[in-house]
Amino acid sequence: MADQPTVTNQQINSIVVDPNRHDPHFVYYVLRTLGSELRQRAGGAATPIINKSQFEDIELELPDFETQRRMGQFLSAFDDLIENNKRRIAILEETSRRIYEEWFVHFRAPGCEGLPLVDSPLGPIPEGWTVTELMDFCQRVTDGAHKSPPTAQNGRMMASVKDMTDWEFEPSGCRIIDDADYLDLVRNDCKPLVGDILIAKDGANLNKHTFLVCEDLDIVLLSSIAMVRPKPETHKEFLVSALKSDAVSRRIKDSRTGAAIPRIILKDFKRLQLVTPPIALMQQFECSVHAIHSLCRTLSRTNRNLRTQRDLLLPKLISGEIDVSEAEEFMEAAE
Repeated sequence: MADQPTVTNQQINSIVVDPNRHDPHFVYYVLRTLGSELRQRAGGAATPIINKSQFEDIELELPDFETQRRMGQFLSAFDDLIENNKRRIAILEETSRRIYEEWFVHFRAPGCEGLPLVDSPLGPIPEGWTVTELMDFCQRVTDGAHKSPPTAQNGRMMASVKDMTDWEFEPSGCRIIDDADYLDLVRNDCKPLVGDILIAKDGANLNKHTFLVCEDLDIVLLSSIAMVRPKPETHKEFLVSALKSDAVSRRIKDSRTGAAIPRIILKDFKRLQLVTPPIALMQQFECSVHAIHSLCRTLSRTNRNLRTQRDLLLPKLISGEIDVSEAEEFMEAAE
């Protein structure tokens, strides 16, 4: 739904709702329920398309204007909460990024004022700091399954790079695989453990998402996701912040390979060099950003719950199975 004046080309069908007769938000949410019908009308061509005439033939069953307004207002409240949480996450992420950059890129960490700079493979660094390869922080650096089991009706989730977000997986898009295939992949160490760091490894999303696993996930991974398993003594929040930092991200992308599908090569990734401060400073950084990162994860989970509740309520509201008063109870539970 456009939130500002917009110009489109012929590949986009636009609806201009008469606000005196229908609620624009309600019409928008009704159209969101028509995905399967739109795909059927698009046909099986190489590039499926719905022309203007076909699109105009779609009929919508709409309740009276006041009911439309209440439903549109209610459903919009979900998206308003989600957007508000996204803005909060963005502010928190920027705060964390700036702390890392100030301390470990500009070398203005507490207690480092006046330290002389010495040469290193990554340029001048404060005296007493080192350059360390990623593998020195880790027990294991690997990836998910290189063979994808068939999709099943019932079973467990299998995630690929498309299911990653900045702080967690979006499980609604994950494929389901048979329990036997799932357990076989668990035995082959394709299940992330609490404390692992996951990194988008392949394709257009290469290095787009990197996050720390903070809860047990009933999920296995495809090879498009790299899995970094830090040593018990490693400061994980420091390591994940380093891997997400602009300078390290650029070096990861610069070392990628693969003409058709760019990807991280694990043997090269293990040798990735990181500027490493003294242990006490890593611990101090961990304490500084832990609450920030925890709140980001909480807000991300909240948004996932809000989207789930909204998508569950949407068809029931549209069909009249439940009314807005009943739906408000679901919204309170989602919050």
